[in-house]
Amino acid sequence: MATELPPHVKKYLDDMEVSADALPQDAWETFASLSGGEILLLRKLRKDLEKADVDVVIKVH
Repeated sequence: MATELPPHVKKYLDDMEVSADALPQDAWETFASLSGGEILLLRKLRKDLEKADVDVVIKVH
């Protein structure tokens, strides 16, 4: 991938046990553009959805 992922994004993906290499190019570019605050929102959303049905989580993401 041409764009380097920022450290806060790499940490997020590591914490989620997702390999950056597994991301499609469009997702890679989106993740590369996320700020630290946006990553915090993703973490909050994940916590808020912990008890939600998997189908709901998939639809939200």
